Amino acid sequence: MHTDEKAALTRQEEGHRQLRQLWARIKHDPSLRIQTEDPHGCSACRKPVEEPLRVCSACKMVVYCSPECAKRDWFGHKPLYEGHKRDGEILSRWKAILEQFPWTARGYVSSGAYHNSVVLIQFGLLGTDRKKVGYWVETVKNLDALMGEEVHKAPWTSLSEQEGWRLPKEQIPSLERLHEPNAHLPSFPPTFDDSWRSYYQWRGLPMTSPAALLLHWPLTVYACLKAAGIMPIYQPGPRRKLTIFYVGAQDEITFIPVFGELALLFPNTDLDMVMFGPTVRKSVAGAITRGDIKPSARYCVFKYTSPASCGSGTIRVLLDAKDADYVPSRNPSENPDVIVALNAGLGTYPSWQDVIYLAAELSIPFVVTDYSEAGVLVVRLTEMEQALKGTLPRAKNVKQEGFYFALRELTKMVKIVDVDRTCVALREASGRPAQFNEFMNPAHRFAPSILSPTACSAFIKVMVPGRRVG
Repeated sequence: MHTDEKAALTRQEEGHRQLRQLWARIKHDPSLRIQTEDPHGCSACRKPVEEPLRVCSACKMVVYCSPECAKRDWFGHKPLYEGHKRDGEILSRWKAILEQFPWTARGYVSSGAYHNSVVLIQFGLLGTDRKKVGYWVETVKNLDALMGEEVHKAPWTSLSEQEGWRLPKEQIPSLERLHEPNAHLPSFPPTFDDSWRSYYQWRGLPMTSPAALLLHWPLTVYACLKAAGIMPIYQPGPRRKLTIFYVGAQDEITFIPVFGELALLFPNTDLDMVMFGPTVRKSVAGAITRGDIKPSARYCVFKYTSPASCGSGTIRVLLDAKDADYVPSRNPSENPDVIVALNAGLGTYPSWQDVIYLAAELSIPFVVTDYSEAGVLVVRLTEMEQALKGTLPRAKNVKQEGFYFALRELTKMVKIVDVDRTCVALREASGRPAQFNEFMNPAHRFAPSILSPTACSAFIKVMVPGRRVG
């Protein structure tokens, strides 16, 4: 590990040490509770805002330090305020998810702390060493700076179930134990509602288990597939083959075995999930360079089959080493049944536009979750349609002119063949209502002006109609 990597790791571990010390002081005081909100910052100038807060009168969510800042920010905020308003309307549902679990209402976190840190401290799971904390190791977004040597070499390396979860046996959503003689199996067909409490009961987990901090990934994929019309098959018959392209994977590659849960949720199905993303490509490339693995286009890093009495569903997780940014192909044999992107940040990363345009043209279902409705609105599908047709209105200011220029450049790069069909699909996608996802990470916060970019899966939106599968 290089000197700068060691320094970054040392700084992160020092932050964890301070949090552990804080937890040791407060954990036995029942009057203390988690403080899930950081100090509010002005949306225009970013300065801290003192109470009482000045909020946008239209959305009631975005905070300003003065009327002058509110006026200056209005042009950029105006296209998004409806989304922010809808975010505010579901705050109570976010909080209800948070309050289901006993471990989300203890302790105190000072401002700026990691969102999950106190929960992980409670269970002895906070750290950067994979050998000590298993699947919970933080975080793979910057492999060079933050990872211990073992994780840096192969983040997807399988751990045993106990080594991965690092929890008491009764708190682990075990897949291996389901194959043991006289195992207590979840009912089939499944009887859970789309809620954490119901799912925990179905899987035989106590609500004291923090497993939801990782299970929200496979369960959100489950919700996405259902939103695309891909439903579980409970009746015996010919097996179904499904291919999911999971785009933008980052942290997920350190705990890939938790996606084995999908084998229980989609019985009588052979499911291949292919992960794409810069982190995936970089990890695989590093392993090839060191000689840890042989060059290949895709690597199968995990397989699981559920018991026959649970429907014999199978899942394979593969890593794509060819492309950092996935772009749909015009060769039908190279396209999946559905594209899924969790916590995508559609309005942040320009590479999503390629996926949106081509998925629309090729009728590939694209289901995305984002951390706010406003984030989805940033994509502005109507203007994307106008850019394809060359009918964008005259820009009114420099900011809009820059946005329109970027759109025109993107349409040239993607080279849409069937413009009319693509525009129809984009128009239909823009009118699709967002759905609330009950399986989001319960430890993440949601507060006015702080729509956390790591709060996986607040919303589900089918971006293009596509074909229905199964």
